[in-house]
Amino acid sequence: MCGIAGIYGQNNNELLSNLSKSMLHRGPDGEGRYLDNDVSMVIRRLAIIDLITGDQPKFNEDKSIIVTFNGEIYNFKELQVILKKLGHEIHTNSDTEIIAHAYEEWGVNSFDKFDGMFGIALYDKNKNKFYLVRDQFGIKPLYYTILNLNNKENILYSSEIKPILNSGFIKCIPNDKIIYRYLKFRVHDDNKETFFKGIYKLMPGEYLEINKKKILIKKYSSINEDIYKNPKKEISDNKSTNFYKLLRKSIQNRLISDVPVGTS
Repeated sequence: MCGIAGIYGQNNNELLSNLSKSMLHRGPDGEGRYLDNDVSMVIRRLAIIDLITGDQPKFNEDKSIIVTFNGEIYNFKELQVILKKLGHEIHTNSDTEIIAHAYEEWGVNSFDKFDGMFGIALYDKNKNKFYLVRDQFGIKPLYYTILNLNNKENILYSSEIKPILNSGFIKCIPNDKIIYRYLKFRVHDDNKETFFKGIYKLMPGEYLEINKKKILIKKYSSINEDIYKNPKKEISDNKSTNFYKLLRKSIQNRLISDVPVGTS
């Protein structure tokens, strides 16, 4: 399953220990950390792909781009071939490393090139920009809270809410409006608010960008809008055959693993 957490705005190894402990159940196979002047990142890993050299965080060639992520990039091998042809030096068979090189090559446009499920934390050291990215369909969760500490905004984030609540930076206050909507209408994932006041989630196909001056939240994928905009069309035999082929390929991609899978 894996889990990522951290904070942008301070170097805080003690906080990373706290966050990591709260996510131990998500990643029993190892822990990785990255700390810099304004950045603290931690990953709890459940090893699925590249068991030997797949530990996180991962970097580009000069280690100016740092990545931790939870999930899988199913088309990482195809992207690996493209990036190598473009001159990138790739040292592992890890999908995490591909994220770093893809961002180095295409910037924020790289996010929509990933076929997968993911919650990504990425630090661009040269530009002093920090990104949180959620996959196009919102399969993997990614939560955050905005803190005003020492007269500057900090972003505390995690793959789940519990580490944020255990951080000591935010009080556990129920968000009655969202809880009521869920209990009455079973609606809880249609906006950024959660069951706890002050804790938000990135929506599907969104990324959060933060630097020393501002915080921005933008959409990088319009897949939901595209689906609703396209008119319904009759399904021909040819289209149904193509759909079946795409479905089989999609399932095969999701079975890529260096450990035994539970279904086939």
